[in-house]
Amino acid sequence: MRHLLLAATMLSVALVITFGAASALEGVASARDAGIHDDDQFQVPKMARPEMRANPVIRKALAGSARASG
Repeated sequence: MRHLLLAATMLSVALVITFGAASALEGVASARDAGIHDDDQFQVPKMARPEMRANPVIRKALAGSARASG
């Protein structure tokens, strides 16, 4: 009987911690999502972002697959 009570207590504590943490993280995420504006100081300026360029090997593979399928 003591083991059953201990197991039920441990399960309850684990569930409270898990759902409490999930609720806190959801609150932080929704607050952050609602608080993003264009003048946010943490946004990365466009000139600091790396330009996305395709790797030459990938470009050749994509061109080859386009020829094979078409």
